[in-house]
Amino acid sequence: MWVDHGGRTGCGGSGVTSALPWRWLVRHPRPEVVKGLCYGRLDVPAQPEDTERAAQTLARRLPEGLVLRSSPRQRCLALALRLHALRPDLVLQPPEAWLAEMDMGDWEGRLWAELPEAELTAWTEDFGHYQAGGTGESVGAFLARIEAGLRAERTQTDAQVWITHAGVIRGIHWLLEGRLASSGLPGEQEDSFVMESRLVGGGVRMASAPAPVSTGASGSSSLGPVDAAIAQRLPTAQEWPGIEIAFGEPWPLMERHRLRIRSDDC
Repeated sequence: MWVDHGGRTGCGGSGVTSALPWRWLVRHPRPEVVKGLCYGRLDVPAQPEDTERAAQTLARRLPEGLVLRSSPRQRCLALALRLHALRPDLVLQPPEAWLAEMDMGDWEGRLWAELPEAELTAWTEDFGHYQAGGTGESVGAFLARIEAGLRAERTQTDAQVWITHAGVIRGIHWLLEGRLASSGLPGEQEDSFVMESRLVGGGVRMASAPAPVSTGASGSSSLGPVDAAIAQRLPTAQEWPGIEIAFGEPWPLMERHRLRIRSDDC
């Protein structure tokens, strides 16, 4: 199922949401790579000093008792292990393959500036279906992997922190925000949510906050259920989220985002 843009379920449920984050998404620390290198599945290490900085910051500011999960790439795992050492109250779980970065195929380990122009053009012109690097994932396959992971998480209400990658965070943003906003549905700006936060002191400052969707006398959303065609559409290169994601910074997913995840049970 899909829920409407106000967070109300299409097959039962109260639609009541929490003001607290459901998930914290954290990009790995700065990797030890030359500037301009293409790396996705490539298992490059993170800079030790940046790993320590991120771990210390997260240890001070994340809530207690979160479940701690990570991509299997060492640049993520190193932060997860160091954070757990500083915060043993966090419940460390085995690595999750679906949280890994997009596979860039034969482009992996090469400089972006040196990649064949014809291949990059073909990719941007057929962004949803073209296999990156000829042998890697397409954006469509990458999003399908992320969405399958999100579906498995939909019924899990315990708060968690996921240490992952910029591509995964942007993919989640597209699945839960971008494709609906790009549909041109009326009222989209009323409930738009920029998934950007910065930890300030001991709290979180949201870059923008959601406003309620307008409702009629019956209390139902003026937008109605999200059309299935919107749920299936893939982004163009121009629509792919260009949001800046700092290394080691947490981004919140709220309860209302959990309610937007498509489920196969109805």
